[in-house]
Amino acid sequence: MSSSLLAVIKKNKDLIRPALIDFLRKRKAELLRELRDIEAKIREYEDKWGDFEEFEKKLSEGFESHETWFEWKALLRLHKEISEEIENIDRALEEIIREL
Repeated sequence: MSSSLLAVIKKNKDLIRPALIDFLRKRKAELLRELRDIEAKIREYEDKWGDFEEFEKKLSEGFESHETWFEWKALLRLHKEISEEIENIDRALEEIIREL
């Protein structure tokens, strides 16, 4: 972040701090809803196929199994990305509360 932006934020922290906290909390709530939906879909795959790594090892040449693999893999990647964003939001909230 540029020093001029930080200066403006610190000068106006009483106005900016609540807005930032509110935004981050709302964004986290949205992400948690998305994460729950993704986890439900992942559980459906696990209920049907078992563990992803085992499924991947036994992947057959059929279209359905490859389609399942792509969708499942995408869900796992998205789960990781959203989880990381939630962690970043938590760290940002801690910084805002501590430093602003």
